Amino acid sequence: MIDDIIKLYIQQQVQEEVKKALSEHSAGQAAIQSSDYPPYLTVPEAASIMRLGKNKVYELVHDPTFPTVREGRKILIPRNGLINWMESRCENAVN
Repeated sequence: MIDDIIKLYIQQQVQEEVKKALSEHSAGQAAIQSSDYPPYLTVPEAASIMRLGKNKVYELVHDPTFPTVREGRKILIPRNGLINWMESRCENAVN
C-alpha cells in the first residue's frame, strides 16, 4: 500500500518535471526559429543547435525520419524540419 503511494507520487513528480522541461524546451525552440541561422543548416550548425557532436549528427542523417536535403555530397538540414523533428522526439519520449 505505501509502496504504491510512493510510486504514484514519484510518477507525478516525474511527469511535472517532464512537462516543465518540455515547456522550457519549446521556449528555446522559438529562439532557434527566429535566430540568425539560415533556412538550411550544415551538420556542424545542426550539431551546435542540438548540442551533439558532429559524428552523432552524421549518424542521425541515416535515420529516415531525420530531415535532410542532399546536394551532391553536401548534406543540408532544413532548420524548421530539424525543430519539428526534435519536438516530435520529445513528444514521443513523454508518451
